[in-house]
Amino acid sequence: MPTHFINNRRKFKVGAAIGLLLLSTVSALADNSKISPDLLSVITANPSASVNVIVQYNTQPQSSSGGLLGGLLGGVLNLLGGLLKGVFSLIWAVSATLTGNQVTAVSNQSNVTYVSLDRPLAAMLDYTAETVNAPYAWNSGLDGTGVGIAIIDSGIYSHSDLAGRVVYRQAFIGGVKNYDDYGHGTHVAGIVGGDGKESSQNGSFYTVKGIAPNANLIDLRVLDANGMSSDSVVIAALQQAVQLKQKYNIRVINLSLGRPIYESCNRDPLCQAVEAAWRNGIVVVTAAATWAGMAMRPFSHRETARTRSPWAR
Repeated sequence: MPTHFINNRRKFKVGAAIGLLLLSTVSALADNSKISPDLLSVITANPSASVNVIVQYNTQPQSSSGGLLGGLLGGVLNLLGGLLKGVFSLIWAVSATLTGNQVTAVSNQSNVTYVSLDRPLAAMLDYTAETVNAPYAWNSGLDGTGVGIAIIDSGIYSHSDLAGRVVYRQAFIGGVKNYDDYGHGTHVAGIVGGDGKESSQNGSFYTVKGIAPNANLIDLRVLDANGMSSDSVVIAALQQAVQLKQKYNIRVINLSLGRPIYESCNRDPLCQAVEAAWRNGIVVVTAAATWAGMAMRPFSHRETARTRSPWAR
């Protein structure tokens, strides 16, 4: 056999061995247990594609004067070109846009506990006052007077049943045109705190009144004109509700939103934010145990991310 052919074969074997060694090294470095299953499938299919993510830490991340995180995360983002979008204080987490390769690099950091997709959410709601025996509370003089209820939804339209009781408004999304471009938030606000004025007029057959018809409402807008949002936007609204708690006596947050579950509640960033709000003394009322794949398709009995908490009742 010619000498040059033998040498080429040897070079090929050495090259293949080095390649396998490099692949095994990369695999060893990647800690897939800290990457959510749905994110892992996305970055495996296309490692160079940019994705919106939420990165959770074992300590509170801090912002530097330059707007990026200090320490190891800041170094990775600066080095690889990832975009930091927001730093949360309610939970130890940030939202960012990273490529698949950057996700892997970030997940390998010792102070990172979990990386998940910044997942889309949609509006949800089911039935109301009589179901929870609200008339009994009304007859006992409990109508929400002096209590603030944060409605994290699509906004609240200026409806006469809510007149004078929407005491704060803030939008966490861009492109808003009216107080409620989707309608769901106004619907929820009416169920929560409508006073029944419109349906009490002559010619009405039935007075439609909310659960707490004299409560003040805090409008924290997260859903766009299509009724969609994302984890990071809703977490920011939950964080603001906690910060406004003392000023408006916020005792309840209503979160009629949901999405499927991808991990346990102790890793799900939205579940963590809901529990943080609860630990701050606010009751969080959430959409529970329904998820519609399509508008005309029957509801399946799957839990949503909000109902996975062991504290859910």
